[in-house]
Amino acid sequence: MKKLVAVIGYRNSGKSTIIQSLTGCSTKGFCDFVIDEDTKSSVFVVASSPQEDSMTEEKFRQILDSVIAKEGCSGVVIAIQPIRPHTRISMEKIFEIVQQVGGFKVFVFILHPTRDNYDGKAQDIRNRLADFNMEVRVLDARRFSHFNAREIQNVSNILNGSVD
Repeated sequence: MKKLVAVIGYRNSGKSTIIQSLTGCSTKGFCDFVIDEDTKSSVFVVASSPQEDSMTEEKFRQILDSVIAKEGCSGVVIAIQPIRPHTRISMEKIFEIVQQVGGFKVFVFILHPTRDNYDGKAQDIRNRLADFNMEVRVLDARRFSHFNAREIQNVSNILNGSVD
């Protein structure tokens, strides 16, 4: 089984920065495999939320399928905005697709409050995700990104292979 780590937060909450700290991906808009040159293990990173980059449902399914098929890949790390878009893929739809594809253990981390102290409404996000039966953790978005990245790694072990 592969892993999916979702870092959920509003615009400019630090999602991409935490993902960069966790994975070493090169840019905010990164969407590709990151490979550990020493171990040859990999993780697929979507450092800019699908809502920002207009990712289609079909493209997201293709990413999940490629992760499942790739030997040595531990899973996906994805930034998600909890907005309710009219034309783009929603947070709920992302998790619905993950369940439909199957084969993923999901780890959810909500950034709260945002770095500019906006009340990110973590409980509202938890309520919206309740039907998916996932463990949801809240991270303090005001902390340095490497602290939150370390917490994500400690909980998910995303950089150390698949779930047994």
